[in-house]
Amino acid sequence: MMQGGERSDEVILQMLDLMERHGHSASEVAARFGITRSAVLGSLKRVRDDLAVSEAAPYAPGTGPAVREGNRDGDLEPLWWKTAREQHLSAMRLAIG
Repeated sequence: MMQGGERSDEVILQMLDLMERHGHSASEVAARFGITRSAVLGSLKRVRDDLAVSEAAPYAPGTGPAVREGNRDGDLEPLWWKTAREQHLSAMRLAIG
């Protein structure tokens, strides 16, 4: 059970995935993570607000988000961040030896 305060990026991504890809309600997600519905909605609102600000920021041509065509067409598989994180951690373990 999670207590109040900030949630890790991975937890927020999991909440987004459950709601947007799997169709779970905020109440269902809250029950799964042991937090309130309002905490789920608040976390997701902050993510969406941050995204809106970043998309509105002025970028030099070719430097903004989703510059590559492949990044705009849904090429990323679900839960992509877990795979990337695991690969990164594995590489770090090898480097440390």
